[in-house]
Amino acid sequence: MDCANDIQKVPDCMDQINRTVSSGYGRGGGGLPPAGGGPSPACCRVVNGLDDICWMLLFPEYFPALPAALKALCSRSSSSVPAGSSG
Repeated sequence: MDCANDIQKVPDCMDQINRTVSSGYGRGGGGLPPAGGGPSPACCRVVNGLDDICWMLLFPEYFPALPAALKALCSRSSSSVPAGSSG
């Protein structure tokens, strides 16, 4: 299992996750998603594919709030993407 490698395969995915955390979103205390909306569809696919062990290794200080918040944000984002679009 190479969690960091999975994230690094998607350009800027780690930056997108860090921007989301920096906005205060997903840290367990509420907060709003970042101005750009959140991770890209490609980054969301990685986010949704990471297991709890990866989240604990990569973001121990924000576990378990961050993965749940990011997955919810990605779910909302994907429901607003028109069919046939890619990211």
